[in-house]
Amino acid sequence: PKGASQYASADFWVSSDYYAFMQVDGRDKKGAPLKRVEVTSLQEVDGVWVLKEMLTTTFRPGTKLAQSRTWLYLNEAKKGASGL
Repeated sequence: PKGASQYASADFWVSSDYYAFMQVDGRDKKGAPLKRVEVTSLQEVDGVWVLKEMLTTTFRPGTKLAQSRTWLYLNEAKKGASGL
């Protein structure tokens, strides 16, 4: 990224079935993981695949140990309600 950022690089895993990212790992200049975003579940709403569950993990600096984990659950999605 241009300007100040804690991330030097990111690895993306993209689903060829859903044309969406399923995991992103943000890394520091030494290649150590800083944050991971994982899509753990999708749901179909009127023919469009949207997020159902996602996990975000922040790592302890310089390690592969989790510092915090946050789950996001979308119980219900409706066409038009979330920008679909």
